[in-house]
Amino acid sequence: MSEEIVNTPNDTSLNDTSLNDTSFLVFHGSWFDEHFFLWAESAEARSRPRGRQTKLPPHPHAATPDALRARLVKFLPASNWAALPELTYGIFLPTRNNTPILPPWLMMEAMEDADDATRDEAPVGLGAWKVTGLALDVLTALDLLIALPGTPGNQHSRQWGDDLHYWSAVAKFGLETLARQAYLPGLTEHEGPGR
Repeated sequence: MSEEIVNTPNDTSLNDTSLNDTSFLVFHGSWFDEHFFLWAESAEARSRPRGRQTKLPPHPHAATPDALRARLVKFLPASNWAALPELTYGIFLPTRNNTPILPPWLMMEAMEDADDATRDEAPVGLGAWKVTGLALDVLTALDLLIALPGTPGNQHSRQWGDDLHYWSAVAKFGLETLARQAYLPGLTEHEGPGR
């Protein structure tokens, strides 16, 4: 991820509420600074903002923070999702034809309508996109990551991106290691190999 972008609440492209709760979301996230940045892609494209285009275009399929909160409340109702701050970051994603590549199950209809020759022959590169999401503190992120389903291949886990499955496995492994007391808090060298 790149540097943090200042979130501007008056920017209508970031506050578009056209994504309703029935849209399918694929969540993504990663650690950045002292928080876990959580965002999602939706099958519904948001309308492009009118006027001058920014250097870093908004991800056309990024879900709004309100859509994230609505879905997360259903998944983990005990957490206070409304209190989490919103952040906007610039991220690099696989891009084809100036559009981020979405998971195939998220955009089945769009992929069927697309010209196969254009889709297959266009080069894939990394493109910079602006996404808005939620900043989770460590404990909230841990609650979410350990609650995720363990098998990324099943149909019910398609709403969680591979990056979240990775962080979920890391969190579960860390907790398992702590529970078994099978960890070394630090190593020091004392006359030879570490002890």
